[in-house]
Amino acid sequence: MPLRRKNMNAEVKKLVDHEMLFTMRTRFTAADLVVAPGTTLLPAFPNASYRLVDLMAIANGGAAGGLTNIIVSGTVGAVKTTLATLLPANLTQSALLRLGATGAAPAANGVTLQPMDPSTSIMIERTGTALTGATSIDVIATYALEGRTVI
Repeated sequence: MPLRRKNMNAEVKKLVDHEMLFTMRTRFTAADLVVAPGTTLLPAFPNASYRLVDLMAIANGGAAGGLTNIIVSGTVGAVKTTLATLLPANLTQSALLRLGATGAAPAANGVTLQPMDPSTSIMIERTGTALTGATSIDVIATYALEGRTVI
């Protein structure tokens, strides 16, 4: 079948309508993990909302140290909201730290798993000093894109 030119927005809307799950694995070095506002984990997507389904982290090259914690945040009701807090004590080399486990606290009242505001990104940042010990942190986000009707 020959290649055809397709409208990207139309194709994405098809995916959004079916609420497929996506997984993105991103490696953050010490230089990437900055304080507020942080670094983009999932970029803003026009007319769609992110809804986190799962979040995992893995330390590479050693145990994470130096920083106080790693925060994943999103926008809910036009307010920056902490979706998850990852504690470095639980980020040991090659160990999988999963949302809800000890050291990976989700936000209260299920906010972590609710849709974020449309057209906003999900960010990752650190508090405290720079990351030491580990050379990088892999963050694996499983999420759905939920479409919004534009009138």
